[in-house]
This record gives sequence, C-alpha cells and structure tokens, in this order.
Amino acid sequence: MKGKDNTVLHEELNIHILRIVASIMVVFIHTCAVSINQAETWNALNLYDSISRCSVPVFFMISGYLMLGKGYETMPFYRKRFIRILPPFVFFSALFFVLSGNGYNIFTFLSRFLNDKIYSHFWFMYILAGIYILFPFINGMWKNITKKDKNILVAIFFIISVLSITKYNLASLLGLHVSCIWFFILGGWLRDIKLNRALCLSAYLISSVCIFILTYRIYIESGQFSQKYYSYTHPLVVIQAISIFYFINSINTGTGLRPAWRGILKELSVLSFGVYLIHPVFIIGLDKFGYTNSYINPLIAIPAKALLCYGASLFSIYIMSRIRVLRYFSGV
Repeated sequence: MKGKDNTVLHEELNIHILRIVASIMVVFIHTCAVSINQAETWNALNLYDSISRCSVPVFFMISGYLMLGKGYETMPFYRKRFIRILPPFVFFSALFFVLSGNGYNIFTFLSRFLNDKIYSHFWFMYILAGIYILFPFINGMWKNITKKDKNILVAIFFIISVLSITKYNLASLLGLHVSCIWFFILGGWLRDIKLNRALCLSAYLISSVCIFILTYRIYIESGQFSQKYYSYTHPLVVIQAISIFYFINSINTGTGLRPAWRGILKELSVLSFGVYLIHPVFIIGLDKFGYTNSYINPLIAIPAKALLCYGASLFSIYIMSRIRVLRYFSGV
C-alpha cells in the first residue's frame, strides 16, 4: 500500500512539474513572438522558441493523461469543467478587449469573443472547450477499444504528422482542433506505455536542435522567418512533446522532495491556468517601458524578460485567488 501511495505521489508531482514547465515554455514563446522578425534578436529568439515548441501539446497531453479511461457522468463533468474555465476566460477576454483600446461596447465584445478575435493566445481556450464538449464521447470510445486499437490510432496520428512535411498535408486539412485532440489522446496512450527515459531526454534535445537548425537554414536562405518547423503537427514537435512528457513524468519525485517543496510545486501548478490567461499583459507592458528583447544581449534579455513575466503573472493570479470576489475569475 505504501508503494502504491508513493507511486501516486510521484505521478501527481510530475504532472505538477509538467504544468509548470509547459507554462514557462508558453511565456518564452510569446516573449519571443513580439520581435520574431527583428534581425538583431532572431538567433536568440529561434533558440528559445525551438526548445519550447512542445508547450501547448504538453498541456493537452496532461489533460488526456489524467482524464482518459476514467469514469465520468456527462452532465456533472460539463458542469465542473465549464464552471472552472468560463468565468476566468470571459473575465480575461474582457480585460484584454479593454486594454487593446476597443472601448466598452458589450456587443462588439460579444461579437469578437464568439469569433476568437479578442487576443491571439485565447485560441487555446476555444479548442479546450471543444475537447471538453467532445470528451464524454472520446472517453467512451477510449474505454471500449483494445490496446491494439489505441496503438493503431496513435500510429495514424504519426502518419498524418509525417505527411504534414510533404505535399500531402492532411494535418492542414484536418485543422488545429483535430491536431490538439490527437495530443489529448497521446496523453492517455502514454499512461500505458514504457519508454527509455534517457532515450526520451536525448530525443527531446535532438528534436529541439533540429527545429533550431532547420528554421535557421530557411531564414538564411530566404531572409524570411518560417514557422514550418514550429508547427504543432510537425514530426519534430510531436517527438519533442512525447519525449519531454515521458521524461519528466518518469522521474521518481515521490519521496525525494520535502513536503514544503511539494506544496510549492502544487501551488505553482494550480496557478498555471491563470498564468496562461494573464501573461501577455506583462509582456506587452515591459515592451512599452522599453524592456524589449534587445535591451541587452538577447540571449540574456529574453529569458530574463520571460521569467519576469512568468513571476509577475504568478504573483497576480496568486493575489487574485486570495481575494474572495476575484478568486472565481483567477482560474484556481
């Protein structure tokens, strides 16, 4: 029983660590995005962007890992999930709408909100809502197919991923929504798969280096930035996501950390949803105050700025979660 408890504990802690890592990666990506076309910072931007491409796929994989195969009643599931995500989603959408200089017209806000035209990073929320709506049906299928069928389903995803780099780009036809559902399913699949941890770390590092070099090559040859190798459906990003997910999730943290550190990791993980929603405020704010990605050497400026934005986001969401009237909108 004690061994089982330790297994559950280290699994929970590893998921917390994965959320924290994915959150930091997202902040890095969006920090880089504000000056992606500036020649003087481009190499550094490409470096930090390349190692962080798996961030959003990892978020979807975490959800699939935790949810697929478990028993849920449909209406209680909908009620619990949407009560958690909708209030903060609407609140921060309204905040970004106002901060973007759109005024206070409720009808304009509703029109943009319903058409995903508030702010670019909110695309994640619309797809997450779609996955939640489809989840009872995806989960019902998942619980009633064999392990062989699951492997075939994942194999189809890999084939589609490989085809995405050819002229037969089925991933583009299927769209981002379907791709994210695949990552959700990948998370559930990884629960029952055994991989070599050292090999996963190597695969993450190699895929990151390949993304960097190939993106750099296109830039040198054309003088233009290309997101070809940044695509979530690109095989390199798929390998990167699977590798970092399995590597972190296989670390034995259950008994190696003091309770205080476990509490900190859990708190940071719980704040991650709110951090995702609010962090562009601080990226934009720092840029307006002159703290751009080139205010000092970009190799230093970018991580310093990203970590500062991450810390400010954590602090803001933490404060919101401690104020009764705002806690409902904090995502905690």
